[in-house]
Amino acid sequence: MKNQYSKTTSELELLLKKGFNNLSPEEIGTLKSLSNKVAVFEKEHSAIPAPETLSEMIELRMYELKLNQKSLAERTGISPAKLSLILNGKQEPDLFFLKQCKKVLNIPAEFILEFA
Repeated sequence: MKNQYSKTTSELELLLKKGFNNLSPEEIGTLKSLSNKVAVFEKEHSAIPAPETLSEMIELRMYELKLNQKSLAERTGISPAKLSLILNGKQEPDLFFLKQCKKVLNIPAEFILEFA
């Protein structure tokens, strides 16, 4: 399966090197087909699972925003110790913290409400 993926991406790269404007209608069709095959393979084999808990979502957003626990604690106005307890499941998040997750980390309210 990985051999097929490598072959497909190689074919795709060859077409892309030609430049889209230099492709024939047949090559454009092939390009679209190969792109779809690569997308399906990558989705099945490389996809990062969606966060299922508030802690997982917070950690994902911290990674995306390049924040460590100390900087997140500062931005949310809570102590690093409290943040650590919340992330490790040893303390329930309070309403203030949940509001700060929405504001600072841009976590959707609908996701937060599932855990409040």
